[in-house]
Amino acid sequence: MEPLSVAASLLSTLEATAFVSKATTELYRSLRDAPKELAQLSTRISQTRSRLDVQLHLYQSFSGGNTVALLPEEALKTLHADLIDAKNCLEAIWGLIPANGGHTNGKQRISWVMRDKRKVMKIVHKLQDIDNNLTAMHGTLSL
Repeated sequence: MEPLSVAASLLSTLEATAFVSKATTELYRSLRDAPKELAQLSTRISQTRSRLDVQLHLYQSFSGGNTVALLPEEALKTLHADLIDAKNCLEAIWGLIPANGGHTNGKQRISWVMRDKRKVMKIVHKLQDIDNNLTAMHGTLSL
């Protein structure tokens, strides 16, 4: 083999080793941090659920009886749709995280890192948009 070929092969091997090492380190870090991430997510979802309960109470207050004139029908429909979407998002997230919050076994951590985390993050982004809509609606209702 020529010296240049050997050097190129060695460089290629070193690059592959560095890539595998980086990926392994990231996987280890993700597995290690999974319980903390799940506990934080559980807390965040509980807080969102509390705000959702307030919004649901407001919806019930404004959709029944003599207060309907204070809120247009279209706003009521939007509020109701957002509340249903938020409820569905919360249920989907609860279905993906372990019931015991941050206390996980190895199988749950691997499932979280390899599959569930990406699914939950998509749902969390959707839930954030819904929460922003509900917050804006709440601000409108408070005026």
